[in-house]
Amino acid sequence: MLAQLVGPHGSVTSLDLDTYLSRWANLIRQERGLDNVRCHAADGTVGFPERAP
Repeated sequence: MLAQLVGPHGSVTSLDLDTYLSRWANLIRQERGLDNVRCHAADGTVGFPERAP
């Protein structure tokens, strides 16, 4: 849903503490052809400097 909201020029960064879930989400994302979504294994309570504006 977020991928559609941001459109082809936007991006979505998803964070999860569980590495397995992040990998699984990336596989699903890839299968569905969603190029504007990236899932990472990280603690989102401290932000995610790699993708910060």
